[in-house]
Amino acid sequence: SLADMALAIPDRFSEIVPAILKRLVPFNGAILEMNNLLSNTDTNIIQNYPEVLLTFLQAILHEDRYCWPIESTAILDRLAEQSETKDDPRLAKLRRREQQR
Repeated sequence: SLADMALAIPDRFSEIVPAILKRLVPFNGAILEMNNLLSNTDTNIIQNYPEVLLTFLQAILHEDRYCWPIESTAILDRLAEQSETKDDPRLAKLRRREQQR
């Protein structure tokens, strides 16, 4: 999928996401590999491109929180630690969706 491609090329993530954004659809429970977002490497997307990642997550995270990838909560936690995104209303909106049961 386009989302997988963007995540597979972390050093180009900030260029890929704007190019594919209009074609991204919400994740529906299919397998999406997001573990690499939680690594502490030089190409860490959360640290290097937090605002782009937030835009990406807004596009791919389904309204139904139960369709989200397992790593989503940890990724949102890490975005909440980044100065660029900690007070972003988009993060707050995703957090509210995350809390809905």
